[in-house]
Amino acid sequence: GHTFGEWKVISGGNLKRICTAECGAYEEMPVIAPISYSVVNSTKSEDNGANAALITDNALDLFNDVLSVEEQASVAEGSTTVSVYLEVSDIPAEEVSASDKDVFEAVIESADNALDETTEIGMYLDIELFKEVTKDNESEETKITETNGTVTITIEIPEELLNTDKSKKRTYRIIRIHEDETGNIVTDVIEGKFNSKDNTFTFETDKFSTYAV
Repeated sequence: GHTFGEWKVISGGNLKRICTAECGAYEEMPVIAPISYSVVNSTKSEDNGANAALITDNALDLFNDVLSVEEQASVAEGSTTVSVYLEVSDIPAEEVSASDKDVFEAVIESADNALDETTEIGMYLDIELFKEVTKDNESEETKITETNGTVTITIEIPEELLNTDKSKKRTYRIIRIHEDETGNIVTDVIEGKFNSKDNTFTFETDKFSTYAV
């Protein structure tokens, strides 16, 4: 009946999580193999023109945010490995549905975010997250529509979307539209960080569907 928080590494390299009700209950489990060896990330797509990548400085983030409780226990015991990866595809503007375009336009016109009439959509992306669980030499792939916490993604801004006019300032943002479990469309404007050295834009997300830069 307890509700536990995230697994955290404690002394000796073991994992521990504590009941969020602060009742004193906790669980511990040993990690036979380092989680960083068991949870890996990569990006797979034949049409990843955005050169997107899943970024993690700590595999424990993926462990807590993507894996189920049962998968976490199996990984910790050393009997399961999990590969977590993105599938990212560019969507040509003419292939974006009229309903999605209407939603994006409504977000831009809304007064509830940092967007205004100077905002232009530069590219559309379909970003999906998958996990492949391997146990007893059998693998099962599962599409993840939402994660428990945010994961970090980096994309490369195409040359045609770069600002070459030093008299002007360009800010990049992500608009995300996502259909939740009840069928409702949820929209968000995601801030991120642009790196002018390699023309990449890095942002955090916890839902995977259609995005616009």
